Parts: sequence; structure tokens; C-alpha cells
Amino acid sequence: MGQPSIAVFVDNVGTPHTFVRLDDGNGQVNYYGFAPSTPGNPHGPGKIGRGLTTHALGDRDNSHAGFIDDVGWEKEIAVSSEQYVAMMRSVEEWDKAEHVYNGLGTLGGENCTTFVQNILRAGSVTEITTSRTSLPINLVPAAERRALFDTDADGRRSPSDALTDPLHTPGTPAYEYKRSHPELFETPPNSTPTKDPTHSELRLNNDGSFTETIRGDGDNAADAQTNEYNADGVATQSTQVDGAGNDADYASRTAAFDTQGRIDSLDVRRDDGTRDTTDYDQDSTQAWSRVESRFDAQGREDYANVFIDDGSRTVHDYDQTNARGDRVSQTHIDPQGRTDWTYATLDDGGHDWIDHDQTGARGDSIWQNRTDAQGREDWRYVTLDDGGHEWTDFDQAGARGDSSVQSRTDAWGRQDWVNIVQDDGSRDWTDHDQDGSQGWSVVTSRFDAWGRQDYANVYADDGSRDQRDPSVRRQNSSDSLAAFLPESRAVV
Repeated sequence: MGQPSIAVFVDNVGTPHTFVRLDDGNGQVNYYGFAPSTPGNPHGPGKIGRGLTTHALGDRDNSHAGFIDDVGWEKEIAVSSEQYVAMMRSVEEWDKAEHVYNGLGTLGGENCTTFVQNILRAGSVTEITTSRTSLPINLVPAAERRALFDTDADGRRSPSDALTDPLHTPGTPAYEYKRSHPELFETPPNSTPTKDPTHSELRLNNDGSFTETIRGDGDNAADAQTNEYNADGVATQSTQVDGAGNDADYASRTAAFDTQGRIDSLDVRRDDGTRDTTDYDQDSTQAWSRVESRFDAQGREDYANVFIDDGSRTVHDYDQTNARGDRVSQTHIDPQGRTDWTYATLDDGGHDWIDHDQTGARGDSIWQNRTDAQGREDWRYVTLDDGGHEWTDFDQAGARGDSSVQSRTDAWGRQDWVNIVQDDGSRDWTDHDQDGSQGWSVVTSRFDAWGRQDYANVYADDGSRDQRDPSVRRQNSSDSLAAFLPESRAVV
């Protein structure tokens, strides 16, 4: 019985790619690679390709594992039969899982590199790193990796020329494979060769990090995408530039990722100079999941939308153009999409507060108030469940003879009562018979600072008036109220 093995291939011509060869040692050889179901689409459904191909033979639907003529590095590792079986099983399980393809290996998606690493982990292969990485080149050991990049005369790293044309670089798998299989590098009659559509280039930076540039073609030749990877090959940032100017959604779009491949922030800039940013709480250290902000062409914040962990959100609307009477208005919306409260900071330093009873737990539907720049309450306005309203006006500046005026109007807008609290602690009360259910139209009363009634005026429907003075009653305690009222009645 022969020796089973796995071979890992890494190419970096055009779009970076990696794939594997699994050999059972008895003549059963299979090549597997993971790629987008739709060629040229780096985000969406993925598929497992099988078998080798060349650009001359073509692969228009990503049905093959990879292009052997792009491969600049290969490593073969002997494994046991048990390891081989485990790795073959992992390929089958991956295929059934229908993974989403993401070229950067971020946002929960997978790419060709994570596919290869999954196979290696299944077989407990340790000769190649299995710590999650986005970039195929990072499967190459560091000691061998730098040799794949050319060095300019000044010692700086240049584009990966050796990998750009591996067919003409002796010692590369592509070069050696062409020597042994020249027939696979000839285009058959009536077939269409497949070119790499992305025109990509990888640079190895002095600090060990990588920069990948992908350019468009045709009408989108001016478009570019720049991907930044750390020294471990993990994508840290991706910037798309609409150089052709034919995308209305953005002029540039930059996404930043953490080391787990989770999105950290998003920055979208538009042709009109406006900008949208999104800050994600990907490690759940905040009380919110993300904050979306919009900035105008002058760089001033227009609004911010804060999405809270409990499903609610708070919207901050800024008056950056000074067109309104407030500087910022904040609105909180509960998880059911109902407005909970609104808080506005006014230009004069005051604040308006609106509290909605969106759950129907109180006797009012809306409660509003204003505080001035010194934090003193100015007024309060309550909309009741029955349609009525209560209004309280405070003399917070001490400019009047009263401290507050309260009033209620019913659902039809008719005044029900008024309560005036004077500076000396006394109060004046006016009760209106707005629905005509009493024999009087208005009752006015005065209470002193100790809450004792001073007097009452009852205005009858016939135009007469009854004046009631409790102090007179106390002096004439033997008189009944019925006897007292006629004596003090006066016609208005």
C-alpha cells in the first residue's frame, strides 16, 4: 500500500488562490479548491472546484480546483490513512454546508485559504499554519515566503514578479508542470482561454504586512480595490475606489476588520462630498451594536443612529446648518419601532423633552416639558388618554406674581380648570362647567398658603353670582350655608 499525502498549492497571479491535492497513495488523486460560484464575484455563494486546469484550457465557471500555471509554491506532506480519510470527509462536509464565499475571509464568510486550512485541521496536519488567515501567501512558511518576492536595488520590496510569471521561473510548480505536461498549455480548437479578470498585484511591505491592489477592466478600468493584511495574512482593511465615477452609491468605501475577521468600521464617501460612517461593537464591549453617522460635504455631522443591544435605537439629528431653533434632537425608538422619547437641546441652552407612553402604562399618551438654560422648568404639557390636555407654566425667572399656572382642557378643547400658585404660597382655583352639566358656569376659589379656603365665587348660569366666605361662616357658625348664600348673592 502506498503512502497517502496532501499537497498545498499557492498562486499569486491575478487573484490570490490556494488549493490542495489529496492522494491516497494507490492512484486515487483529487484536487480541491474553493471559489465563488460566479467567477469574478468575490462575495456570494461559493463552490468546491475539482481537478486541475490551465488558462489555455480555460475554466469559465470555477469548476476546477485551480490554474496550475499560476502556482509559484507547493508543499507535499505525507499523512496516514486515517488522516487522509478525515481530510476527504472534511471536503464532503464543506460541500454540504454551502458556505458563503468572501474574498477577504471576513464577515463570517470563507475563502480558498480558510477552506485549505479546514482540510489541514481535519487531518491534524501541523506543517502548515492552521491559524485562520485570509491570504494564501501566508500558508507559505515565513522563511520561504520572502524569497517569492523580488527586491529592488535599494532593498525595497516590489510587486511579486516571480509569482506574476511562474511559467518562466525555473523551479516553480508551474514551470515544472509545463515541462512535464506541455499539452495542457495549448489552447484546443474552438475553446476560449480564461484570463484572470481582476488585474491584481500583491506587495510585501517592510514590516511584513501585505498590500493587495485589484484593478477593474473595460468601463471600470479606473476602479480599484486595495486590501491591507497584517503579517499573519489577516485582512485588516479594504478600500474600494469608484475611479470610473459610474457608481452612485460611493466614491470610495473603506471597511476595517479585527483579527477575527469581524467588521470594525465602515467609511463611505460620495461624489457630493457627503460621508457615512458605521462603528461596530464587534466584541460586545458597549451597550450598542453599531453607530451609523452621516456627515455633510463640510465635514459636519448631520445625524447619528445608535442601535442598542436590546433592539431599540436612538437617533441624533444635528442642526449643523443652524436652520432650526435647536442644536441637536435625540429620539429613542423601542424594539417594536415605537417612539419612546425625544430630547432637544435648543440654541439658547434650554431643553425640550417629550416622553411617549408607547406601552399604554400611564394615564397620558405624551408628556412634554421645557427647561431653560439654567436647568429650571419653564413649562409642562401633558396629553391625556381621554384626549384632554394639562398645561403648567412656571415663572422660573420670578418675573410674575405667581410661581406656576396649571390648566386643563378637555378632549374638545374646552377649558376645564385653572390653578394658579402664587408666590406667597396661596393659590387661585377656577373650575369651568364646560359641558353645561351644572347650574353654574364658573367657580373661582382662593386658598391661603396653609391650604385653607379663603373665598369662592360661584357664577350661576342665569348670570348671578354667589360669594362664599368661610371666615364669615366661622363667625356666624349658627347660620346654615343655605341661609348665608342668599345674603351674599350679588348679580353680576
